[in-house]
Amino acid sequence: MSDDEDDSFSLVLGALANPTRRAIVEQLLDTSCAVSELKLPRKISASTLSKHLTVLAEAGLLTQHASGRKRICRVQKVPLKQLGSWLETHRRSIYSQRASLERFFGVNP
Repeated sequence: MSDDEDDSFSLVLGALANPTRRAIVEQLLDTSCAVSELKLPRKISASTLSKHLTVLAEAGLLTQHASGRKRICRVQKVPLKQLGSWLETHRRSIYSQRASLERFFGVNP
């Protein structure tokens, strides 16, 4: 991974570390909606919601555009797919190492 990729990956992980931001992303995975229509797990102020949306946008996870008087949010799936690929690569590596250790110690799960 290049330094730029590392930085953007860190932004994605940091953005998804917050449960409110994860809830926003999960809600927008299959559809876009107006900011005012977001259903959040708990009540938050408009300024706090704006900060959460900014963090998601800076991580490349969310775009917004105007539609009349509303701001429409949409999830950008590319960073999520990249995260999934990275996790899958490391999952395979971990299980491969585990299998090697189990063979070495003669352990069967």
